[in-house]
Amino acid sequence: MPAHDTNFTEVDSFEFQPPMSPTGAARACIVGYPGAQLRRLNDSEMEFSPSGLYRESWLALPNWQASGIMGLYGFRVDKVLSGRSKSNIFGGSLGYQLSNNNGLTWRYYDGANWSVAGSTDWSPEEDVDEYITNFPLTVDRQLRVRARLTPGMNGYATPFLRDITVYAELDYDFQDDLLRSMKRWLERHVWIPAQYFDQIPQPISGTTGCSFTSPPGPSDILHVNDKKWEEFSEPATVYNLTTDPNRSANLFANFVAGGIQMTSPQEGMIEANFMARPPVYIAAEEFMQLSSIPSIVVQLMNVKERRDMRWGNDEIDWALARRRARRNVHRVWFDSEFRISCQSDLRAETIRMSDAVNRALTHHQFITSLANGDDMPVPYATPLSGSDRIAQGLYVRDYVCTVYGKTWLRPELTVERYLSENIRFHMYPADYVTPGQPYTELTEVLP
Repeated sequence: MPAHDTNFTEVDSFEFQPPMSPTGAARACIVGYPGAQLRRLNDSEMEFSPSGLYRESWLALPNWQASGIMGLYGFRVDKVLSGRSKSNIFGGSLGYQLSNNNGLTWRYYDGANWSVAGSTDWSPEEDVDEYITNFPLTVDRQLRVRARLTPGMNGYATPFLRDITVYAELDYDFQDDLLRSMKRWLERHVWIPAQYFDQIPQPISGTTGCSFTSPPGPSDILHVNDKKWEEFSEPATVYNLTTDPNRSANLFANFVAGGIQMTSPQEGMIEANFMARPPVYIAAEEFMQLSSIPSIVVQLMNVKERRDMRWGNDEIDWALARRRARRNVHRVWFDSEFRISCQSDLRAETIRMSDAVNRALTHHQFITSLANGDDMPVPYATPLSGSDRIAQGLYVRDYVCTVYGKTWLRPELTVERYLSENIRFHMYPADYVTPGQPYTELTEVLP
């Protein structure tokens, strides 16, 4: 379990073989069945032509990364290689390559091992299905498939690829995956415009104060030390308000550890504007992380099974080339309620963070599971609410949402069965029946 399906609804997540010329057209396309097929092109391959020929091409499917993968089990393709639809005639063939590093290198089965593939090395579906259990997964636990579409009938027929399914064995803790997936998603998508002011050199009065230069004087580094941002990013601007109050000269050069590199040493009041990512923490109930400001705290409030969504039927993993199948107890769905707290000592930063969290969840409408690699929808969200802790000098905005996730019941009940290869019917003539005895037929199924 489970079956990981790759269909063709998210067009932008696929990679096509580049055109033969920089201004030419791609040989393959995704059509509205949905599915992928070759495209008729004119002789120069610059544009579509209704009377043109299909030409061989490949496309790479989205990378599937799931930390819970314990092993691969089977490979199955839904394809059309005969018949016709509208002006399309279906035929030709398909070949496949697999990658364990998101397409940096591709492999095919050479009859003994999964070897690095050249441009002409492709495996048929049967070989991938039979030997996928030996595919060399890395610690990153990822798999990507690339399909080659070869036309038939001398270029007048195209294969049609509807869906590719990879069956794998997964092992993960559902609630732990919810928390870690939410943390990783927010770390990736929550960026806010930040602003920082500082004086160079630092003022010193008697034995108090501090300075980052010794002796105090001009510096080309602006240290952002009182804000615990996790990461900085462009666009960024830096101005010396003392010498350039109209902000006409951008002094930004690049980011360095703990600060910003300027184009030249400066002295005066410095203003910096940049994109910043706050740290994200997983917190227990009623706990607020105070050691790092600003920050985002993720709490999993409750998890409730959707009994109305129980599937009821067993789910089957197929390995047809090895004549095996695994029967799994069906999946179940849960409504998981999160409370995400954005906190800072500045109200403006709290508001910006809460807006960024809202964009990351409500606008995307899903998060991606780290354990199984599937998208988990965000069907419900409540308005942002204030939970300021004035006594602690802390401004807090809470965002509450529901994530729709799934897991599988009773994995210990998964069983593997041999598939039947032959069915024999033993038939007897009517006059063979003994008077007074019931008539029977014997059916024998052989594994």
